[in-house]
Amino acid sequence: MEQPTKLFNRNFLIQWQGQTISRLGSQVFAISMLLWIQQTTGSATIMGLLYMLAAIPGIILGPIGGTFADRYSRKKIIVFSNLIQGLAVLLLAIFVYTNTEATDAIVAGLFIVAILNGILIKNSVQVI
Repeated sequence: MEQPTKLFNRNFLIQWQGQTISRLGSQVFAISMLLWIQQTTGSATIMGLLYMLAAIPGIILGPIGGTFADRYSRKKIIVFSNLIQGLAVLLLAIFVYTNTEATDAIVAGLFIVAILNGILIKNSVQVI
């Protein structure tokens, strides 16, 4: 009789740790983004709109994400999604740091990054 493979093998633990760090970073970004908008604009409408636009890609891409994950390498999808998310947030952080007075441009950048994160998070969640 064949021995069952261990659930907590090295590859699983590395992948689990990486996804935990990625999700934690995404949540920290989402919370800080909402708090910044609340403090800067004072508009609950913009906060709600931003959060809604970040969630819509997950709803729309749900059925498509599973098919996409079946056709392509799961490892490549996860790495690509996390890399693009990290670069988008980093570029936004650099823009915010260098243009602290451009509130409208920063809000537009937050919308773009939030929608992009919504798309990429849904793709990487479908892979797992």
